[in-house]
Amino acid sequence: MTTKQTSKNRKGFAIAATLAVGVALSLVVSVLLVKGGETVDDVAVRLAAEQFDGVYKSARALAVKSGRTAEIRIDGTRIWVQVDTTSAGTGERTRVGRVTNLDFIGVALDATTTSLCFDSSGLGNVRGRCSVAGGRIEFSKGNSVKAVATTATTVIPG
Repeated sequence: MTTKQTSKNRKGFAIAATLAVGVALSLVVSVLLVKGGETVDDVAVRLAAEQFDGVYKSARALAVKSGRTAEIRIDGTRIWVQVDTTSAGTGERTRVGRVTNLDFIGVALDATTTSLCFDSSGLGNVRGRCSVAGGRIEFSKGNSVKAVATTATTVIPG
């Protein structure tokens, strides 16, 4: 009888051990999925900040190249560049390049200004619709937040 009881105990132990390992694995996987979700949000927020940096640098370069005022427009989650394309320099602006839509990657945008302008020397200016030469722009998704400050000449990561 001792042999039968021992083999029954081992079978029971194997099932209990299998269940314990399964529960432990499910806990590890659930923690990794939560952390993985945060990582995806972090990547999206960093990508949005990098896209803004690219738009910022493109606008400055376009102002210098064209010798005209270039303007970054911020509307909700959309960012684009406009430049005065009239021969008389009347201020009539045309969009140049593509519109960057951060809503596509689920990133929210909060900015202290809706417009940043650069004169023909590539410096921020405050004429016309541009009331400030810089501002603060915050990108967020989930618990991930990245803020950048802009000055007359550069983007400062926050």
